[in-house]
Amino acid sequence: MGYVGADMHRRNSRQLPLKVDGRKARAVKTRERILAALVELIDAGNPAPTAAQIAHRAKVAVRSIAQHFRTREQLLLATAETHLGRVTGVVLPDPASPLPERLERFVQQRADMLERSASMRHAALMGASGSKAVTVALEKVAEQRRQDLRDVFKPELMAAPKWATSAAEAVTSGAFWDELRRDQKLPRAAALEAMREALNRMLLPP
Repeated sequence: MGYVGADMHRRNSRQLPLKVDGRKARAVKTRERILAALVELIDAGNPAPTAAQIAHRAKVAVRSIAQHFRTREQLLLATAETHLGRVTGVVLPDPASPLPERLERFVQQRADMLERSASMRHAALMGASGSKAVTVALEKVAEQRRQDLRDVFKPELMAAPKWATSAAEAVTSGAFWDELRRDQKLPRAAALEAMREALNRMLLPP
């Protein structure tokens, strides 16, 4: 009996890590669902979803949000990191390709990216304006976009006047896109044309 009991104890001991790993896996999935729900709500036009709205979308209990994110700043930081992952990793046009081809591909990519992230920018201004995490994330995104522009159009910008780089960065920014789409209420095609033409004139030789 003692041997059988010891054997069962050993088997239970071997199974225990599996149970712990299972709990961890469920916790990770719950956390991912909460973040996905928050991002989806923001993308749908809700800049500051309530805990109840997030929980309903994620199909979790409201208390689960507090269990995984003890403070609002932790939740916003995780959301900002999720957003960063969505807007990075784009394959940029080859800087050696002809300018018209590069320009068209770049503005199409940039317009798509800015359109997808418009709700997140609005949420940052409306629902999370005081968050350090969101501020830092937006700064990282903006700097990455500026660097992408400088990399793709390096030959033209090096030959252009000094002001051209700053101006080109401005007309391919989220602020410029939001001005055209939200404030001026231009259709997407018209906003894209405005970006394309403005950028093209800055890159052409004087």
